[in-house]
Amino acid sequence: MLRWGAFAAATAIALLRRRRTAPRTSAAAPHRRRPRHDWMTTRIIVAHDESTYRRIVLANTLRSDGVIELGSHVGVTTALARGLTDGLVAGVEMSEFSVAAARERYADHDIEWICADASAVGVVRKRLGGRQSEVTLLLVDVSGSRDPGFVLTLAHKYARCFTTLRLILIKNFKVASIGEMMTVA
Repeated sequence: MLRWGAFAAATAIALLRRRRTAPRTSAAAPHRRRPRHDWMTTRIIVAHDESTYRRIVLANTLRSDGVIELGSHVGVTTALARGLTDGLVAGVEMSEFSVAAARERYADHDIEWICADASAVGVVRKRLGGRQSEVTLLLVDVSGSRDPGFVLTLAHKYARCFTTLRLILIKNFKVASIGEMMTVA
């Protein structure tokens, strides 16, 4: 029997996989139509812990990828991604102290450090300028014990905004535990 939290997370996962039939647009402004993301082509991988998370980053980052890490902390995994790709690499962290430490520690790594709340997608888009179409890999590490509904909603927001994503990697043991309880028919 699923607990309420597990049910909410399972529902969020189902929402991530749902296909939209028609984009919502205004008849007066058809030029504003944004492409919708095809959820069926985006892989979602969930890791329990930091070491598994980094191993998955190593195994799945392509040289051509553009990477955003939400919850980059002091930038260790973000710098790891920088070494694996020639594309855009950005770390988003809410703590000014952590961003300052990352900027100092990885000053020579060509990483865009963004001090913002990860849920502020508009702020991140603005900081990236017109380069959002380069992002193909989303790393989500916003505390391994965070509520699964929040983590999956955050991934959903970014997937809607960055339509070129090919992979979403989430580090959260609660989401991973729910994934283990689910059976795909």
